[in-house]
Amino acid sequence: MTDSSWLPAASLTVTLADGASCYTPLDATPTIGPIDFGWQQFQQHGAEAFTLGVGRLADSPLGGTRRLFVCGWSEQWESFYLSSMGGAAYTFQHIGVPWVVLLGRAPTPSLLLLNNHDGQHPSATLVPLPDYEALWRGYPHPDGQPLLGALALQQAILDRYSDRYPEKRVRVLAVGPAAAATWEGAIVSNPTQKRRICAAEVAWVRPYCGATESLPLSLAARGNQPKKSRPKLTTPTSSNDLANG
Repeated sequence: MTDSSWLPAASLTVTLADGASCYTPLDATPTIGPIDFGWQQFQQHGAEAFTLGVGRLADSPLGGTRRLFVCGWSEQWESFYLSSMGGAAYTFQHIGVPWVVLLGRAPTPSLLLLNNHDGQHPSATLVPLPDYEALWRGYPHPDGQPLLGALALQQAILDRYSDRYPEKRVRVLAVGPAAAATWEGAIVSNPTQKRRICAAEVAWVRPYCGATESLPLSLAARGNQPKKSRPKLTTPTSSNDLANG
């Protein structure tokens, strides 16, 4: 394995309260994987930290090295938790760092655009997204297919911002209405082709943590929202209860 197969040991930290970002070389640390890095950030910042990233070998041909991991505080588990999705990490590696840290919350539900224009250091731009609820209710795919929820949000974001990226280096992570009202919302991401989501293919991060308390992500910017009460769990009493979920 040559040195060129390794992503640089560095991270991008974004403070969501004001959108400020900081590139940090981490050559002096032994961190290699995204879970290790996520745990370190959780120990340092507690529930304020939400991390996403890949292993430093994600740019290599090795199988199994391109899963995108998210880590942070879990309201469901009331502790540190992690989850992952396949596919999205292949695009994520082009940001130029293996790890991104989101600290705190944005003043309003927002979009976070991550890019790497010069091939050296990544950039982060925080954009308010006031019409996210209208987009959830419906947005058309370019082929005319109606989209709802997280799928609709992904396509709307692509239509608005994908021209800032090379065609094969753009991907959206988004959440749907369940993330606004429950702890069961997932982070959803579809592959793209010609700046359109492939609606038949989808990857997701299982509902687990701070991401489910957030509103639109691309890649993740948590807005200040009323804190949700813990859902009451009930035991189904009939087959109809089970069918209705």
